[in-house]
Amino acid sequence: MPSGRTHDLVTLLSLAPTAVLAWTLTRDPATSALVVAATLFGGLMFGPDLDTASRQYSRWGPLRFIWWPYRVFFAHRSRWSHGLLFGTLVRVFYFTGIVALLLIAGVYLRALFVHGAAPGMTEMLEAWSAIQREIESAVGRRAMLAVVAGLWWGAAIHTLLDVLASIARKLLDIF
Repeated sequence: MPSGRTHDLVTLLSLAPTAVLAWTLTRDPATSALVVAATLFGGLMFGPDLDTASRQYSRWGPLRFIWWPYRVFFAHRSRWSHGLLFGTLVRVFYFTGIVALLLIAGVYLRALFVHGAAPGMTEMLEAWSAIQREIESAVGRRAMLAVVAGLWWGAAIHTLLDVLASIARKLLDIF
């Protein structure tokens, strides 16, 4: 398989064509920039190799603990980590779930320390709904779709490079 350095280089080389394609499809500089930024993040930080002790995993630094359950649960190169269709979606849902749990824990602890009592389920659901509304109004659906598209493309580049390397190695073994 290609090295982490090769994956990084191909991700970086893909940014200009990604920008051109995003601009061609959207004609919006902000949306195009989001796609390109998410592609870069998807390739360098959010790619399929988060299921191993990889460069991507290491780049999370002190926050890499959030990927430990992911590493334990998903086998390396499975369709759930490296799959073109499911890989990125699984990571997006996983990461969103982890962030949600951390936000809920923060809201709970804040209520406990500020008000001196643990919040009830109704208060927690109201806080979560308020957080969701704030995120949606601040970011917007078009921006969220641009980010998911960029994350998918950044990870897809990684997977496609792995597939091409495997095919090339098999062809070389035949000859």
